[in-house]
Amino acid sequence: MTPEQWKKLDALFHEALELEKEARAAHLEKVCGDDGQLREEAERLIAAHEDKDRLRRFEQEARAAGMLNHPNVLTIYDIGAHDNAPYIVSEFLTGETLRERLREGPAPLRRAVDYAMQISRGLQAAHEKGIVHRDLKPENLFVTRDGRVKILDFGLAKLKSSPAGPPPEIETNASTKTLSTFPGAVMGTVGYMAPEQVRAEEVDHRADIFAFGVILYEMLYGRRAFQGESAVEVMNAILKEEPPEISELEREVPPALVRLVRHCLEKSREERFQSMVDVAFYLDALPVAADRPVAADRKIAAAQPARPRSRWRNWMAVAVVGIILIAAGAMWRIQRSDELWENPLANAHIERVTDFPGTETDANISSDGKFIVFLSDRDGAFDALVNQVGSGASVNLTKGRFPELAHEEVRTVGFSDEGAVSA
Repeated sequence: MTPEQWKKLDALFHEALELEKEARAAHLEKVCGDDGQLREEAERLIAAHEDKDRLRRFEQEARAAGMLNHPNVLTIYDIGAHDNAPYIVSEFLTGETLRERLREGPAPLRRAVDYAMQISRGLQAAHEKGIVHRDLKPENLFVTRDGRVKILDFGLAKLKSSPAGPPPEIETNASTKTLSTFPGAVMGTVGYMAPEQVRAEEVDHRADIFAFGVILYEMLYGRRAFQGESAVEVMNAILKEEPPEISELEREVPPALVRLVRHCLEKSREERFQSMVDVAFYLDALPVAADRPVAADRKIAAAQPARPRSRWRNWMAVAVVGIILIAAGAMWRIQRSDELWENPLANAHIERVTDFPGTETDANISSDGKFIVFLSDRDGAFDALVNQVGSGASVNLTKGRFPELAHEEVRTVGFSDEGAVSA
């Protein structure tokens, strides 16, 4: 907001306070006209001035965001009040919200994954400080002109004790009590709430993981995951229905990315990813090299007349003959001299990757040598696990949901030609 806009808003705010409550709406309508943003900001200031609960949320947003110092979270410099009007001093951003950007349609695949990585890092920083956002949605995600994503609006955030303990200036007990989810109080935005939020249950960081999955679905598809004619129908869909499968839509999305979204949107929080660390690790392992054409494009291409192939077949025949001659020459040289052969493992460094109790089998390494996928029954049932070489950590991808992996006749796990894990 520019200084001129703030002066206009400040004047309008004080004018409204001097009027009776019944006359304020007409005054705002007259002064603001078509400037919806000015009216929204004025109404927010008036409500915060008179509503103690709104003021607590305003202060909570400043307190929660002020605890964080991360490139993917809006930086808060100061909070205070001027003429009884509360204010927050934050960094100045230029760009647009993710909601405004999604009005143009689904995000390109690489950009969607990039945005998801940035959001996951910002949420990871918040969760490590014991902060649960609870109102994550495209309107609260800002994309700057240089492509950086910033998480905004911690007005519904809940502070919980982090493993490292709270900073000394934060009263964890008071903050938690201020914005706890009391029975029957549904807090969040319809369409992005986790099932436990819809049921007005106590929530934790896994509610943010569900909202993250809804947002990623929307970036990939261009439509909301849960829809309905009313808020009640949307909440019912969150509790009982599954969103349309991305693989069935008019867009080709890597299967690994489809599984990630589905795992984030599990109805039971125990079956979701258990931390944003796991989500970020999974995203980082996705080999999204380039956007794929949508199915409609493939249909158009298939409808175009085929080009003559006779010349192409002639060149192919010449190439095959050349390859055969080269291979024959190489085999002759190998047979003539044993000195041409060297043991490729002569100077190799052998390092143990797993040491779990039970069985590890069907290991497969990615083409770039960075990841290993294998089957293990360390948790009882056979599951597919992926390990980043050198990290010492393995992520369980299936979590007992595919009992058929126990049968040697059908189980197989590896990497696709694109580098994605396939089972």
